[in-house]
Amino acid sequence: MDRRKWLAAIEATRELKVLRPVLQSWVKLVKDYCRMDSFEHNPWSYNERASIGTLAGAAWRTPGWLATEEYCTTKVQSIPKSGIEMDGDRPGRCDLLLETSDTTYAIEAKHAWQPISKGASTLLKGMLLALKDANSLTDDEGDHLIAATFTSPYMVLPPKWNGAVDLRETRRQVLSWLNENVHGKFHNYAYVFPWQVEQYVSKHGRRLYPGVVLTLASRGADVGRL
Repeated sequence: MDRRKWLAAIEATRELKVLRPVLQSWVKLVKDYCRMDSFEHNPWSYNERASIGTLAGAAWRTPGWLATEEYCTTKVQSIPKSGIEMDGDRPGRCDLLLETSDTTYAIEAKHAWQPISKGASTLLKGMLLALKDANSLTDDEGDHLIAATFTSPYMVLPPKWNGAVDLRETRRQVLSWLNENVHGKFHNYAYVFPWQVEQYVSKHGRRLYPGVVLTLASRGADVGRL
């Protein structure tokens, strides 16, 4: 097995196929980040805002694309606890707007921390929440209203972990998780898993975060059929 081979892939279908160049740029950006930091840190171990920033950065790297983060917008009024209807829409913010001269994508995003041993439970929860936010966008916010989830799948290390990462076993578990929970389950995704992950262990030494998966779905999508 080639230790230096990255696990990376892109799938974009239907109306989201236009985003393929941005997703390709995102994969390259994540790789560049890991390499430039000598595989000591990565962009998926932080938070939602940091993850959204990587996708915005990928758009700026892609010829013909622009990106605007955390911008003011209006959202559909949710049903108040009182049950009494309220007039008009409410002010809010949208996580990210990607655009070309021909089309716009308004994106609401979440970041999920997914234990590999529990399938895709947290990933799907993140997608549901992102879809809820995307559903609250008004129709004129973009040509396409999108939900996105950045998922950091992680492996729980044994209590008596000796500090060494078994790269072969890590690769085996990641591939198994991807095949079971991403391939064939989502129509639109991109992921990156470096070949060198020894430094991607949490500070308390019990979790290994070997890579990141970005999943996308159009507003109104059925999470069970993404």
